[in-house]
Amino acid sequence: VLFEIPVHNPCTGAPGTLTATAANEVFHVTFFENGDEGWLTGTAEGTVTFAPEEAGGVSATGHFAEWFGGSFNNKNSVESFTSNFNLQNSDGSHVVVHGMFHLSTNAAGEVTRQFEGLTPRCTP
Repeated sequence: VLFEIPVHNPCTGAPGTLTATAANEVFHVTFFENGDEGWLTGTAEGTVTFAPEEAGGVSATGHFAEWFGGSFNNKNSVESFTSNFNLQNSDGSHVVVHGMFHLSTNAAGEVTRQFEGLTPRCTP
């Protein structure tokens, strides 16, 4: 299990638990000879489920894929992350969730750019 988090189903509004189980994960880190710069990246994909708190409620199953990357040197650093979930609810409706995050800093550690978003959609 990669993570379990409490969420609300965007189609029904019902609370429950979203569980992502990775089938494949890759993580890579590179450090350069001078030791003050490098980068890292990783991906994960697998199955995702939504279990409603209320017995008999609408459940969901599907697939997820996530990617993250970052790099640093003596002048700046950047980190980015994307996440996509695609689930089919037991009532036939469909849930798609896209998440993203980005952060850039300068050599003084000051944030020069930051944005994030989480967009859940429900389609009948």
